[in-house]
Amino acid sequence: MIFTVGGSFLPAVMTAGGYIDIKAALANALGTVIGGLFLTVLYFGLAQKPLGLPRLTGTWVLESTISQTKYNPFRGMVLRYKILLLQDGTKLHGTAEKVYEKSDKEREFTGVNRTSATLEGTIQKAYVSRSTIFLHFVEKGEQRSSSWIVEARCSRFGRRMHLTGRFSGTAGDASGTVVLERIPLPNRVDEYRGLPLDWFSRLIQIITARVYSNEWNQLKAKINNLAVTAEEFWKTHNCHLLVAALVLAEDRRFYSHVGTDPIAVCRALFKTIVESKIQGGSTIEQQLVRVLTSDYRKSLKRKFKEIALAVRLHGVLRKDQIPVTYLVSAYYGWHMNGVLQAAQRLSIDLKDPTVEEAAHLIARIRYPEPRHPSSNLSILIAKRQEWIARELRGRMRLLY
Repeated sequence: MIFTVGGSFLPAVMTAGGYIDIKAALANALGTVIGGLFLTVLYFGLAQKPLGLPRLTGTWVLESTISQTKYNPFRGMVLRYKILLLQDGTKLHGTAEKVYEKSDKEREFTGVNRTSATLEGTIQKAYVSRSTIFLHFVEKGEQRSSSWIVEARCSRFGRRMHLTGRFSGTAGDASGTVVLERIPLPNRVDEYRGLPLDWFSRLIQIITARVYSNEWNQLKAKINNLAVTAEEFWKTHNCHLLVAALVLAEDRRFYSHVGTDPIAVCRALFKTIVESKIQGGSTIEQQLVRVLTSDYRKSLKRKFKEIALAVRLHGVLRKDQIPVTYLVSAYYGWHMNGVLQAAQRLSIDLKDPTVEEAAHLIARIRYPEPRHPSSNLSILIAKRQEWIARELRGRMRLLY
């Protein structure tokens, strides 16, 4: 039957509750179906892409904290492992080494002292919530082997992926919390993510291309001779911790600039002009030039020559050679010319230095002790050593 609905002739059906507009009902039903199909396609499209399987291949640091155990000395223990993880679809496998332990005392493991482990795992994908990661560790302990299961989910995505969860193990029937954090590559100490810095060095190199030729020839000869000593030192000693401490203390943007840092230069100029304070803005390259030329005059002319010569260092030395070359030539105090003499006088084993020992050596670069040191200078060295060690420990997960 045809009825007048809303002032127009439209098909309608009479029911116990009144009249129903068939055309409007069909339109609503069709819209609901289309909307449902669109949301379904959108959801599964997102689930297969951004919400799909996490990419876990890479280097990780796993830190576990034991909260429950039948063996009381294990309670509250913190263990840290460095993991190399490979992903094949939903399957995971890899290896791990123990690098740190904190119980009644702190222990750091290097070389043959590291216990190793193998691991297998899987990713349980979930469309409604975050995917779950399961890992099975089998560790070859100092006295007996043990195994444990880790269950974790992604709490943070991107370059610094972060997973949190729980674990249970056979050693002491322990269980507790676990955190996995990806080590970004390249594994550098610097965290600079700003504008490129190499343009400033290229500009300096163009301007000073025909300047300081005599000074550069003399410096180049010294660098070539010193590079041989630095290479031998690198092969026979553990330089990684020393270089990391040096970069943290003296030049945090070391891996981002090419000899000179425009940010540090502008900051030093601002402090000098506005606040009448002299502040160092020298890079490791500039400090190396200063040591090799033995020119410590406080003048703009000397500073500009130092910057120009530092930029040219990159045509002679690789970036990773520069810190070691500086370490073996720097002045650490009375009868401590170079890191070898300094370590010998301070009774430090450079084949396996601790964090405190590395911080102690680098602190003396800022405050070299004279023949008869004062108590105030000793306090400054101790404070700087403490600061460097604290900064270095805060980045231990990126170093090991």
